[in-house]
Amino acid sequence: MAANEGYACPTSLPQYLVNLGGSGSHCIQVQVSSEPCSHTPGTANIYPGGQNEARQFPCTSTDGMAIVNTGWSKLQNLAVGDWVRPNETYSDYDETFIVAQKDVISTSQINLWLIRGGGIWPNAAQPPYATIGSTHPDGMSLAMTANFIVGAANWMMDATNPTATWVPDNPAYVLVHGTQSLGSNASNRTAVAIDLQNQSEYAGFFDSPITQQIMQPLPDLTVRNPLWAGSTAGYAGVLQDYMDNEQLAAPAWDRRWVVNYRHLNPASGNGPEYRTSPGGTDALTLVPGTSHVYQISDPYSGGPADPKNLPFVLFAGRFLLSDVSSPVTSVNTITDAANFAACYAIHAGECRTNSAAGNRYVSVPFAQGENQCLTNQYEEVAPCFFNASPNAGKIQQMDVSGKFDASGLRQRMLSTAFTGIGGQYQYSEPKVSPDGAWMFVPCWWLNGVRSEVCAVSLPFFPPQDSTVRTGYVPYDLNVSGSAGDQVRICWGYAENGPVDGSQNSLYPTTRQEQGCSSTSSTAPFLWASEPAQYTACSGGCRVRMNLIPGRVAYYVIERINGGSLKTSPVMVAVEP
Repeated sequence: MAANEGYACPTSLPQYLVNLGGSGSHCIQVQVSSEPCSHTPGTANIYPGGQNEARQFPCTSTDGMAIVNTGWSKLQNLAVGDWVRPNETYSDYDETFIVAQKDVISTSQINLWLIRGGGIWPNAAQPPYATIGSTHPDGMSLAMTANFIVGAANWMMDATNPTATWVPDNPAYVLVHGTQSLGSNASNRTAVAIDLQNQSEYAGFFDSPITQQIMQPLPDLTVRNPLWAGSTAGYAGVLQDYMDNEQLAAPAWDRRWVVNYRHLNPASGNGPEYRTSPGGTDALTLVPGTSHVYQISDPYSGGPADPKNLPFVLFAGRFLLSDVSSPVTSVNTITDAANFAACYAIHAGECRTNSAAGNRYVSVPFAQGENQCLTNQYEEVAPCFFNASPNAGKIQQMDVSGKFDASGLRQRMLSTAFTGIGGQYQYSEPKVSPDGAWMFVPCWWLNGVRSEVCAVSLPFFPPQDSTVRTGYVPYDLNVSGSAGDQVRICWGYAENGPVDGSQNSLYPTTRQEQGCSSTSSTAPFLWASEPAQYTACSGGCRVRMNLIPGRVAYYVIERINGGSLKTSPVMVAVEP
C-alpha cells in the first residue's frame, strides 16, 4: 500500500461515514481471512467450567457456524464504523483506518472498504486524513483499535446523568501526561495537553464549559520549551511531561497555573533503575597518563557550548560533577585528583595543557566502559555533560489563563526538591495541595540514604509586568566620576564561588573566572581574560550589568585613571 494511495469510496455509504471521510479517493479495498481473532489467547483455565480463553471465546466465522481456528479467540465480529490499524510490528500506530463497508464472501474471505488516514475528525479536532502518507507492505495484518485514536483515545461521559453515553474527545489529552481539573463551576473544565501538530506548544482550555470543549481543536496556551537568552544550544534530548493543577480550593488567582515536571526520560516507561538514555551515544576517551580523566562528547545539546548563556548539566549516576573550568593554561586543571569533576575548554590549553578549544573533560572513577549518559537510575556511574536548558529536569509553573504565551513570559521554574537534573525516576509527578500553597514531589535518594515525599512551599505567583525575564535583565547603575575616569563593573553570584571582590571571585557562571561589564550589546558580560571594556566616566556615567532575575548579585566598581586602578567595596544588586 503506497503513501496517499486511494480509490473512490463506495457511493452507498451512510452519511455518518461520509462525514468521517468516506468520500472522494480516500478509500482502499482489502481482503482479510477472518473476523478479528487473537492469535495468542490466554491459556489459563480461569473461565466458567475450567475453560481457557480460546474455548470460552472461540474464533468463529461471521455467522458463528464454524470454528476458524481452535487456538484463537474472538470477542465480537468486525462492524462497519470500527477503527483498525496495521499490525506489522504489533504496536503500529502510523495509520488508522475506518471500516466503511464489509462484504462476507466466505468463512475465509471478507472484503473491506477502509477509509484511510483516520478520515475526517468532527469539528476538525485533528487534521483530515493525517496519516494517509504512511506505507504498508502487501500481506500485512490488521488489528482492532479504539475509535478516534491517535496513538491513544480519549472518551468521556457525564457521570451525573444516568442516561449518558460515552462520547469521544480529542486524543491530545492522553498523548502526554497532561492534566484536567474542575473549573470555577461544575460545568467548566481546565484541561492542558499538547498541540499534536506543533509539539513545541501546550494547548487546551482554561475554565470554559465542558460542552464547548468536547472533540474540539485545542487552542495553544503556552510554549513548551522556552529559551533562555535566545540560545538554541540547550539540551535537545527527550523530555517528559507530568502535570498537575488540583488546587481546587485556591483563590481564583492561583487557579490559573499548572505545574509540570520535565523528566529527562524517554516516552517508554519502565520504572525506577531502568537505564535510559536521553538520546544518542556519547564517546568517552581516556586521557593518556590518567586513570579516570576522559574527554567526552555531547550528542544531547542543540548546538555548541554557549557558556555565557547556558550552564552545563553535569552528573554521573548519583554523583554531581563539580565544574572546575577556568582560564588557567599553565597546568592541568582536571586530573585524577579532582574526582567527580568536569571542565570545558573555551580556549586551547584550558582544562588540560594539550586541549583544543571546545574540548570537554570529566574526571569520574568507575566510568570505564560507559558510552552514554544514563537517566532514571543512580547505580551506574555514567558521565553526562551537556548544555542546560531552562526546563530540562525542572518543574515548570505555567499560567494558562491568558492569550498564547509564545516565549514563556508567564512561566517560572520551581524547586525539584533535592533531585538533580536527570535523577527523576519515571512517573515522578508533582501534586498540588487543594489551597495551592504546597507542592508535594518525590525526593529520590536524599544524601544517598533514602527516598521521601517532600513538601515545597509555593511562593506567590506574581502578576505579569513589563519586564522580560526569559534572559538576562539589564540593570543600569549610575556611577559618579571625575575627569579622566573610566569604569567597569565586575559581578558574580555566591552560588558560583567567592564574592569577596578579589581577582579570584565574582563568577557570573560556574566557570571560575570573573565576569565584567561590556560596552557591547552583543555580550551579557566579558570574561576577565577577554580584553577589558571601560566606560568613559569623567562627569558620571551609566554602566550596565546583565543580571539573572530573582538572584542576588555581588559586584565591585573598577575605576582607572591614568595608571591608577581603584576597586570599590563589594556591593549587592537584585533584579526581581
